Amino acid sequence: MRVLAFDSSSSTASAVFATADSVLAARRAEVKRHGTALQPLLEEVLREAGASLDDVELIAVGLGPGSFTGTRIGVAVAKGLAFGRGLPLVGVGSLEVLAAGFPGEGLRAPLVDAGRGRVYGGVFATDGGGVALRGALFDQTPEAALTQLAEQGPVTVLGSGVARYEALAAHDARTAGDETPDAAVLARLAIHRAAAGRLAEPTLEPIYVRASDAKLPARAQAVSDS
Repeated sequence: MRVLAFDSSSSTASAVFATADSVLAARRAEVKRHGTALQPLLEEVLREAGASLDDVELIAVGLGPGSFTGTRIGVAVAKGLAFGRGLPLVGVGSLEVLAAGFPGEGLRAPLVDAGRGRVYGGVFATDGGGVALRGALFDQTPEAALTQLAEQGPVTVLGSGVARYEALAAHDARTAGDETPDAAVLARLAIHRAAAGRLAEPTLEPIYVRASDAKLPARAQAVSDS
């Protein structure tokens, strides 16, 4: 199955054209305006692979959490391509993509910069070659996140939050992994889900964890730490 997979939940957009066996073309780019950068990035990937949209059999998109605007644009583009061309669509949480991209066994906690001195995160465990979320995703301060992770036992910490916040960078030697989601990992997860019949509905929405700032009252308080 040939899949066009992309994630725009961070300032680094990632896209691949891949099959279950290999990545045929890949691109990563730092972007300031996802609305104008994503489509050319996808076109570059297809051009590098010597392919076109007519060769795509599956669309896969990262659902966040991360940049509200970037994630919304990515999901909108994915739905437009998939449903406009009659292609199956799979959405995968961007934290799950980060967790699945880390090699080996054990617990891993992707923590991505959420702005306002906070991180989005979750704890994932290996599950038959994939990863499974333990509990719920969260929106917390880095310090509160580390306190929660300490209750889980040894956990590998990764993601953009590590570079952004000193408390996470100083966690310990287990800190490692990609800072932003890799579309090649997204493609692998999406092909597996598609094979199992786990396709997205037209109502597919991003994973926000926290309400968009545009929707919050001017004096709204940050989400309480759990």
